[in-house]
Amino acid sequence: MFKSSLLEILRTFSKHEMLKFEDFIRSPYFNKKENVLKLFLEIKKYTPDLADENLGKEKIWQNIFPGTEYNYGIMKNLIFDLNKLADQFIMDLKFRDDNYTQNEYLLDGYLHRELKNIFSNKYKSLIGKYGSLMNRSDYQSVNDYFWFLSKLYDRKLNYLHTFDAKRMSSDDPMIDRDSCHISNLLILLFGAYNDLLVTNGEKNIDITGNPVTLFLDAISPVMETLLESIEKNSEINSLYLRIHYKMYLSMKEKTEKSYLEFRNVFFENIDIFTDHDKHDMHYCLITAIVMTKNYKEIKYYREIIKILDSMADNNVITEKGNDRIPYHVFYLYITSAFTQLDSDKIESFSDRFLTHLDPVKEKNMRTYVKFMTEFISGNFTEALRQLSMLDLNYTGLKMGVRYHKAMCMYETDDYEMFLNESDNLKHFIKNNDFLTDKHKSLLTNHYYFIDKLFLLRRNFDNFEFLKLRNKVMEKFKSTSLWFEKKFDEIEKENL
Repeated sequence: MFKSSLLEILRTFSKHEMLKFEDFIRSPYFNKKENVLKLFLEIKKYTPDLADENLGKEKIWQNIFPGTEYNYGIMKNLIFDLNKLADQFIMDLKFRDDNYTQNEYLLDGYLHRELKNIFSNKYKSLIGKYGSLMNRSDYQSVNDYFWFLSKLYDRKLNYLHTFDAKRMSSDDPMIDRDSCHISNLLILLFGAYNDLLVTNGEKNIDITGNPVTLFLDAISPVMETLLESIEKNSEINSLYLRIHYKMYLSMKEKTEKSYLEFRNVFFENIDIFTDHDKHDMHYCLITAIVMTKNYKEIKYYREIIKILDSMADNNVITEKGNDRIPYHVFYLYITSAFTQLDSDKIESFSDRFLTHLDPVKEKNMRTYVKFMTEFISGNFTEALRQLSMLDLNYTGLKMGVRYHKAMCMYETDDYEMFLNESDNLKHFIKNNDFLTDKHKSLLTNHYYFIDKLFLLRRNFDNFEFLKLRNKVMEKFKSTSLWFEKKFDEIEKENL
């Protein structure tokens, strides 16, 4: 069979790309070997599937060289050459979409050929077009912008050194270039710090010895001085850097004050960001709120909903290219709304984004949404039935279902089933390595508190009631709306 990386590459080409690739191969500038074109045209007959059974090497050989004996070496070379052209085509597509790199290379070419006037005119044109961050149509992220701008200033510096040394003192772009270098580096490191915290949360690793942590700790005492220096050179560049710095501080300090400062300055200036940066910065907001401790003004899950609503409003909640909403993002939204018993939020979000899930997972999430709306409506038996229909392959779902089963059993007053589920929970915690100590503690406390609720409902004691209420508020202060309602019901019945 025709086994090669070539077919893997060609299967990724759209119909339009396949046509452009044919033009690419037919161009004598890229390919002068007629037999390579013949090989491609034979393969093309079996698009879009390119099934292996249709592409036996000897079968393809006979169509290219009818009546001649199969030659392994020649066929191997033809496949190699076509594979190389496919690689080059992919690079060419990427290059054509990258205005920054095109212009950077063009300036290099002008300098190399000593086209001084053309270089100067092109430089002025590019600085005029890209010298303001408000023009966001031609770059994907702020890092792309800073990188390209530093390259422009660097090329100008080379030009002055080579052809116009007298103007170095009056027209020195070195400060501009170095300001862009520093801004780009710091924004990359602030983003890397976010990645570290996310990884730490998932794998429980120590980040204190990581080079990113050490470097940012070392320069923190002079950060304000750096920001002021960059602000003198460019206010808009400084604003980008300051917002990212606020992001870093919110994760490092973990205080409500630092989180709110980051959130507010980002939302106030959200329009200066590209869609790529908006997407990433919203995720950084989620990381920051997860890290934040000791809430006073913030309602944790209401804040999660607010962030995800902002992503939806700015059209960055689905993935660029396939318009899919990530499974974990959909799950996070509906479970956050469920902790607030907010069926309106669950239903409106589901109506908008359920069909944007991977079709394989859409049915499962539709069932989970049905559970939530039935539970909030008070149809607890039906809610429990919906839970039993879920496919629990998704790790987060395994934990969520445990929480929700216990709540359903309390609502249906099925204490015996609850006790069985409590026994199962011990095995679940013991046999699932993905659970962190925090997950284990939250699940255990959840079941413990519901068990106490069962007992209080059967045999009320005011002292035990007040003690349990305080404990629940301490452990689940940001997610205790359902518990609060249950305490209010017991209090109303007994006091």
